[in-house]
Amino acid sequence: MPIFVHSMIPKRIFEYSDYREFLKDHYEWSKRRRPNFSYRSWSSEAGINAPAFFKYIIEGNRGLTKQSIIKVLKTLNLDKDEALYFEQLVFFCQAETESEKNHFLTAMLSLQKTSDVHKLSPESYEYFSKWYHVVIRELAVMSDFQDDFAALGKLTLPSISAAEAKASIALLIKIGLLQKDDKGRYHQTNTLLSGVDSIKNVALWCFQKEMVSKALEAFDRFPSEERSMSGITISVSENTLSQIHERVRLFRKELLMLADSDKSPTKVMTMAINLFPMSKSVKEREPAC
Repeated sequence: MPIFVHSMIPKRIFEYSDYREFLKDHYEWSKRRRPNFSYRSWSSEAGINAPAFFKYIIEGNRGLTKQSIIKVLKTLNLDKDEALYFEQLVFFCQAETESEKNHFLTAMLSLQKTSDVHKLSPESYEYFSKWYHVVIRELAVMSDFQDDFAALGKLTLPSISAAEAKASIALLIKIGLLQKDDKGRYHQTNTLLSGVDSIKNVALWCFQKEMVSKALEAFDRFPSEERSMSGITISVSENTLSQIHERVRLFRKELLMLADSDKSPTKVMTMAINLFPMSKSVKEREPAC
């Protein structure tokens, strides 16, 4: 296995989605090459007066700050882009909201493109980055558009450009969600999107956020007979809430089976089911016994 000069470990920093895993690998690799290497000596190299600092970081008992990141980087021998990636990776892992995670993930993926390493398997992020990729995947097998991407783009609501439709088809083929036969017809595959869970979660958050936006637009875009929208507000216990989540999961599965049995689909529909709290738990305000 080749040794990379910059990171001094077999895997490059761009292949990581968790900075603690990277630091753990760096420690183990350094330990093998330098028998006297320890958490204490590593902290000393970083100018940190806490012998167990890196042990606590790797085990997830504490995080890194902007100041401590600078000290840690002094010990890693990373080049400029690798160091910037490490910094964004730390912020990504420690971000508290999906919005913040998306911000740092975008920077990480951008830095990946400048490297020769592939990578975090960001297929799911690419797929869910645009609302129309899921629509195009359905339309491609419903319509024999013969690579008339302008015509394909006009089928989406709202319509997209020929260039966007062509790029979408190319992406779907690249990540294995579509195949093209000898007659020029497209077919869906059962390929599952790969990628790290944390990246998938951010990708799905971005997608769901955009779908909610499209749902709001639907109030003005479509007559009532072409859409179904309703809502209820209820009070529940934690046990009942768990049962509701399970009912929603089963309902979605039932709808997917029903749609899969449809042999002559004519349009693509999206259904968004949103269940979220509208109050804090009253238990939080109950006096202690």
